[in-house]
Amino acid sequence: MTRKEPLYLAARLGVVWTAVVVAGCYEIPPEISPNAVRSTLPVGWPPVPVYSEDPFHVANRWFQRAYSRRGGRGELGGTLTAWPYVPERESQSVDRAELLALLEALAGVGLATTDPLSSLILHADLLAEAERRKAAGDLVLSEAYLRALRAVPVLALETRPEFLPPPLRTGVWRRVEGDLASGLDATPRDLRGSTVYYDVGDDAANVAASRPVTEEDVPRRAALVRTRVVLGASGEWISTKLASEGWFLERREDGVEPRLFRFERSLAGRAGEPWTEIEPDSETAIRDPLHPEGPLLKGTVRELCLSCHPTEAPFLTRREGFFVTP
Repeated sequence: MTRKEPLYLAARLGVVWTAVVVAGCYEIPPEISPNAVRSTLPVGWPPVPVYSEDPFHVANRWFQRAYSRRGGRGELGGTLTAWPYVPERESQSVDRAELLALLEALAGVGLATTDPLSSLILHADLLAEAERRKAAGDLVLSEAYLRALRAVPVLALETRPEFLPPPLRTGVWRRVEGDLASGLDATPRDLRGSTVYYDVGDDAANVAASRPVTEEDVPRRAALVRTRVVLGASGEWISTKLASEGWFLERREDGVEPRLFRFERSLAGRAGEPWTEIEPDSETAIRDPLHPEGPLLKGTVRELCLSCHPTEAPFLTRREGFFVTP
């Protein structure tokens, strides 16, 4: 064997070994873990086009920051576009700094739209947060909301059928005269007005036109409608006809059926129905009508409705949820 033969043999063995290794790589098919991230975009991004068709408009970015769910590490999640007010959670310093920056930008550019419906919804959302932050003692953030609010005026807007939840568009509904529980009036913590309606149905002819419907009348259906509030010229709160939420009770042979509808901001002014129905057995939360400053009441739509309105006397409230008994 010459001196060059070992080198030649080693080279041949290396080629064979490389071929085996390379061939072996193709014998094992690639696997993708089911937990692998399939998109480079974070959850909740880009922002949902709520007030403007441009998802990156500063108003939509503010909504994303204010109304998003939070993950275990505080990261932004899906946006609660039908939630009637900003979710209450522990505020983080990054949230506050981002909100201040977005509100300052919004105060400089406004909404820049001729759509009066989008302007009204944004105006009401900003005002609600300004009052809530003021009541909590955060005057700096409250003033930032008010500066942004001034850049979003309420434009003239004709009442439309879709301002009210779908059930209120059929039947013989009459507004009920009565003193509502304190938690159903507009407060800094929940800046929405309230109206109660009864569907008197076939009994409508028996209700004198000159006599207002009261809580003593027995309806076929009852509705509690929460309406958005805007700021008047003199700084007063004005309740609008645009609803954000509607709770319904319908009398049936087998008991009482509760229903809950919420206004979907991202569908406002677009083709289709802007209201979404929350299933009776879905989890939700409300402010306690009798103790609005206390913790939220949590449970299914059915549980929350029937805790105030028992099946045996659904419109004589157990906890005086609609009315305050003299």
